[in-house]
Amino acid sequence: MRGAREAAAKRGYEVLVSHANNKLDTQLSEIETWISEGVAGMIVLPLDPSGIQPLIKKAHQSGIRFLDYSDNALPNVDGWVVFDNLQGARIVGTYAGQWVNKTLGGKAQVALLTYQIILTGRQRIEGAVAALQKVAPGAEVVAQHEGVESPQTLPAAQAMLEAHPDISMFICIADAGCDGCLQAFLQTHPSALRQKNMFVCGFDGTAPVIRSILSGSPIRATGALDIVAIGAACVNATINAVQGAGPTQINFPYVLVDYESQELGKKLLKELG
Repeated sequence: MRGAREAAAKRGYEVLVSHANNKLDTQLSEIETWISEGVAGMIVLPLDPSGIQPLIKKAHQSGIRFLDYSDNALPNVDGWVVFDNLQGARIVGTYAGQWVNKTLGGKAQVALLTYQIILTGRQRIEGAVAALQKVAPGAEVVAQHEGVESPQTLPAAQAMLEAHPDISMFICIADAGCDGCLQAFLQTHPSALRQKNMFVCGFDGTAPVIRSILSGSPIRATGALDIVAIGAACVNATINAVQGAGPTQINFPYVLVDYESQELGKKLLKELG
């Protein structure tokens, strides 16, 4: 939001924000409200691409530009700000595979916290698993459940650990779910060796997860994005679409933050404030 508001202020625009809390009906209502209010443009993370499609047409009929955030799966949009998910999944999955080989002797039981309805969710998880198993063929996926944020991943991880007590790796669709997996794991009262061997990872590069990684916790890695720059890009791409300028299609790469990349982690934390 800091990046978004700073970019909007520089160009003389106002930023309006809403968060549907992963509820499709709420998101559709919010978009309807923005259309009725006559905003110049909007950029949306689609919770359900098919459900939002009629609203893209309605926005265009009102002269409103509509951009896709994160997913790049919506037809007829005026641009997008997305992430190079396959590249990010590859670096996270490769690091996870190296961890399995180095720490666990090449074998691991893996649990996935997913969000399959969106392209980003599928690319992150499926790409990470493919890279993991390419490096460590002995890593076996034994459980999978939909869940993005910790209130969802905590009970899911609890159930997974009850069914598969030897899970040694959680791959989360987003950093927001890592703490839920960690708390579920710690509730099993693991030994020091079990904690040393646990691997939790995510995507996005949020401050709490980066801090946990740098402290040496069982949260070991994240595929991090430059969040401040992405916020600015969302605003600039939308304004560019409104003004008929460019660029309106922006793709961000990921960087890997792990315990060894202390300088990078500290740099990102500083940027995040």
